[in-house]
Amino acid sequence: MMFSICGSWSVPAAASGLGRSPGWSTLVDGRVTGAVVEAAVPPDVPDPDDDSDEEHAASPTAVEPASRPPSSALREKTGGDVTLRTVVTGRAGDNRSAGSVPAMEFADAVRRRHMTRNFRATPLDAELLEGLLAAALAAPSAGNTQGRDLVVLEGDDQTSRYWDTTTDAAWRASSRRFEGMSRAPVVVLAFSDPRAYVDRYAEPDKIRPDGVSVDWVVPYWHTDAAFAVMTLLLGASDQGLGAAFLGNFRGEDALKAELGVPDPMAWFGAVLLGEPELPDPPSPSAARPRRTVADSVHRGGW
Repeated sequence: MMFSICGSWSVPAAASGLGRSPGWSTLVDGRVTGAVVEAAVPPDVPDPDDDSDEEHAASPTAVEPASRPPSSALREKTGGDVTLRTVVTGRAGDNRSAGSVPAMEFADAVRRRHMTRNFRATPLDAELLEGLLAAALAAPSAGNTQGRDLVVLEGDDQTSRYWDTTTDAAWRASSRRFEGMSRAPVVVLAFSDPRAYVDRYAEPDKIRPDGVSVDWVVPYWHTDAAFAVMTLLLGASDQGLGAAFLGNFRGEDALKAELGVPDPMAWFGAVLLGEPELPDPPSPSAARPRRTVADSVHRGGW
């Protein structure tokens, strides 16, 4: 697991001397600024994101919230500081039961989330962004493989590398949305690693009894990238930020070459982040009627 905030691919933090190891868990501390706390966890300890049903009990250790106040934009929306409490424990399995007080009700974050298409260029608070990224990487992962990586582009010089490789001049000139979207101060690119999942499910605790390789009917590397992206979108909504997901439809090879992303990493898509601006032109898709629960849920069978 790694993410880069330097605008291009980077080596894992442990290799770059930042003090992380593959057995460390990154969690988000207390304030809406999203200060990051790292707890040392031995590599051989089961992780809550694994698909095992086994529970692991231990005594949690509370971490005091960070003292840094939230961004001014969030204060305006909330009327003051909103403090969260995150429990950091000595074992990764403990995090499953760690409690926190959300900045807003989960249902509100879900209901308010929408794809923003007009942003202010105002840079995001560094700790707030760090917290959102850490939360995204805490999303479920098949076999705890964690084969999803994030490349983070900040500021015009870096985000333009995304737009220049995935769009063309004709589209940028004709699109009524490009100007507003291109002002987003942060672009997060989600990549997944198919090889990591093939290797993980060949390990002793995952390999099939007959030794036959897993038939990847569902490419779970993309599923895990989607989990991380959805968590990032909801986290942005929770913090009162604008966000939009843009899929991979063109320019993957050029984007990977521009940013130095190695093979076999596969680009899943991009998340734009920033303070929302008005007007925010809705997509024509928003006019489509929404299917109801009764239309979509089939109880007891189809």
